[in-house]
Amino acid sequence: MIKNRLIGYTLIIISILLPIISYHPVIYRIIANKKEIKSYINKTSINNQEDTHKSNYIAVLEIPEINLIEGLVPQDSPYNNIKYNIEILDGSTFPSQTNSILFLAAHNGNSPVSYFKNLEKLTKNSKVYLFYNGIKY
Repeated sequence: MIKNRLIGYTLIIISILLPIISYHPVIYRIIANKKEIKSYINKTSINNQEDTHKSNYIAVLEIPEINLIEGLVPQDSPYNNIKYNIEILDGSTFPSQTNSILFLAAHNGNSPVSYFKNLEKLTKNSKVYLFYNGIKY
């Protein structure tokens, strides 16, 4: 009898919390980001020099070995912050400039924005791709 009540209460709590959790701003933004990233990558090719990007992202970072595909927002965006995305740090330059270097920062814990949580799995030969201005680097 008590076991059945416990199961019933648990199901009620889950049914109340599930919609609240799924509409949490961070989770909602992550879901929206995935759609925007796919759109950006679909408009990018290795040989296409024309920038066809029309979203809020200026680039997409992909590291296949750890299943990471995330968009990068402009440095002046309020979302260029490790609280929301992979952050582009000051001093970064993109591949369109000579001797470019890109400094990136992200969390590595267990939160939904811990994009760098699996970096220790990378090896010397791991591939890292940057989709920028219609070119895959």
